[in-house]
Amino acid sequence: MPLQNSKQVLITTLPPQIIGGVAIKTRILADYLRCRGHKVTIAHYATFTHGSNLNVSLKNVITKWKPTTFKHKAFGDHDCVAIGCLFPELEATYTRNSARWHEIIRKHDRHIAVSGTILTATPFLKLGLPHLIWCASDVIGDRINRRSSMGFLRRFYDNVIVTPLLCQQEKAILKGPGYICGVSPFTIESLTNKNFSHGERLSVMPIPVDTSKYFPADNFKIGRIGFVGRLNDPRKNINLLFDVVEILKFNETKFELCLAGIGGEEFKDQVKLRGLEKNIRFVGQLSEAKLLNFYQSLDLFVIPSHQEGLAIVGLEAMAAGLPIISTRCGGPEAYVRDQQNGFLVNSDAKEMATAIKRILINRETRGRMSQKSLDIVQTEYSHDTFSKILKNKWRKIWNEEI
Repeated sequence: MPLQNSKQVLITTLPPQIIGGVAIKTRILADYLRCRGHKVTIAHYATFTHGSNLNVSLKNVITKWKPTTFKHKAFGDHDCVAIGCLFPELEATYTRNSARWHEIIRKHDRHIAVSGTILTATPFLKLGLPHLIWCASDVIGDRINRRSSMGFLRRFYDNVIVTPLLCQQEKAILKGPGYICGVSPFTIESLTNKNFSHGERLSVMPIPVDTSKYFPADNFKIGRIGFVGRLNDPRKNINLLFDVVEILKFNETKFELCLAGIGGEEFKDQVKLRGLEKNIRFVGQLSEAKLLNFYQSLDLFVIPSHQEGLAIVGLEAMAAGLPIISTRCGGPEAYVRDQQNGFLVNSDAKEMATAIKRILINRETRGRMSQKSLDIVQTEYSHDTFSKILKNKWRKIWNEEI
């Protein structure tokens, strides 16, 4: 039942156009709070790709001297504000204290930062406000693989200027008044390694999975392997899957690898050059309805990543009854129970190929792992579990019922 004493809640996050776990977290939280009777506003910074006209960059500082904001609807139909900054080339300026951030912060009673790292909490620091942070990774863990795909000059600039500035922000937030919820034990461990001494302000709050939207079906195709994500994100390590496919093909295993998500066009020439066109299919970005059908069509799901804070796609796949084979990349290690609902492997193509083949050739193993995946999602990653954790955290921070 909605509270009579509703609050004005501000969520700071990434631009909504960035597809992934942060957008999923933001919408889940915003929808939940609105159902509880609160008025929710979502504020996000503007980037070069998403809202560059709101920023004042080094290139246009002479002609435009003041960053601006833009109101719109996103994450369903929630009120959103895009906030520009001065010199976005530095990246740390996206969320640095400014009159634009302070104006919207002061209009709200409760403040929450939702992102991959903890950096979207930066605007709350100067005002000394108690706040909640829902994050997935530390700064270095979030950037290290991205940096590997940069050119030499961009990589040097990132290493010498951008990342140190972001790490300074991270350090300030860790010393601040925020309460941090990581999406997995991996998140908590990565932040604890930053010499963060206030362990009582760290806890785990996984992203819940809506089992009314994701559920098993009997129409899956034996031998169909799948993955969902931003394929051109270096952290996803898609090239590992190509090596795996070559091994499976050499061993004459009957299979098909289907990759869903943006960025697949960047790999098509490589797939053709390696002679894997008949074994790999790029299906593009899928709508929510088509994503369910995609999961339900699979025999098993793979996560080849270098690093993941959680990988919500793995949980969605489990809700559809799929065994999971994942690299030991952080977040998935919380829900992939080795030899129970899948396999954890090193970033080794032969090891992953062997694990895949074990499931494909042993249908009894596949059935047992499928049921275990369902059990884990329903007991540990339900919306009821999420609600209980959030209610306890809300009570601790603001001494009131959510």
